[in-house]
Amino acid sequence: ERVSDLSSMIDEKEQVLKKMKRKLPDILTCLSSMNRVKNNESKVLYYRGKKGLEQVTYNSTNAHGILRIYEVSKTMDAFLDHETSEKIRQRLVENEVFTRELTNAKIIDEFTDIYEKVMKFWEVRYVDPKKMQFQFEVLIYDDVYAMYSFENNDIFCVEIYNEKLATMQKELFDFVWGSARKMKIVNNRGRAQLV
Repeated sequence: ERVSDLSSMIDEKEQVLKKMKRKLPDILTCLSSMNRVKNNESKVLYYRGKKGLEQVTYNSTNAHGILRIYEVSKTMDAFLDHETSEKIRQRLVENEVFTRELTNAKIIDEFTDIYEKVMKFWEVRYVDPKKMQFQFEVLIYDDVYAMYSFENNDIFCVEIYNEKLATMQKELFDFVWGSARKMKIVNNRGRAQLV
């Protein structure tokens, strides 16, 4: 009977641990947002490697309103595995984050099964690389200006928390967006092409 009780206690603790593991990303995000800088203060966070990139990308899923992206690759799958990318896209939908993306690619191939992301929360436009070539992937939202690059298998990311910088970068993005060429979303899996 004591062995049965012990086994039962272990099972119970394992279930609690599994629940905690599932909730960990949300807890980390909550702690991160509590740690965000108020008023006119600034902070800069540096990340390296795939885990750092996952964190920067995950942080952007908590954006309020529009997430503006200068896209170096055609999709985030170029940097993160497809399963992780899909989870991030799903989280963007759940949080109703609308994405505006500027790209140098004339065609974007199908990249997702998160149809709602494509049809309700995504818009993409083309910028001729002769006019403006994107060297860094850039994310702009709330009071955050984040960028990352992938060179020689080294991922380097920076998040800058500064309201004035973010506001100025949003204005610059919107200026470029206004003259960028519209792309037609061809299907609900994300295929898009220059009109």
